[in-house]
Amino acid sequence: MGSFSFWVYSLVLVLGAALVGLVIGFLLKTPPTSVSSILLVLGLLFLAGGWLWGRKLRGR
Repeated sequence: MGSFSFWVYSLVLVLGAALVGLVIGFLLKTPPTSVSSILLVLGLLFLAGGWLWGRKLRGR
C-alpha cells in the first residue's frame, strides 16, 4: 500500500468512526431523528468502504 493510499484509507476509516460515534452520542442525549440516522448510515458506509478498500489493497 502506497503512502498516499494509506493516508486516504486511514482518513476514510476515521471519518466513518467519527460519524458513528457522533450518532451514538446524539442517540444517548436525544430521541432518534432523521439527521442522526442519516449520519449513522454515512458513517457505516465509510467504515464498510474503508474495510473493503483495505481488503482490495491487501490483495495486491
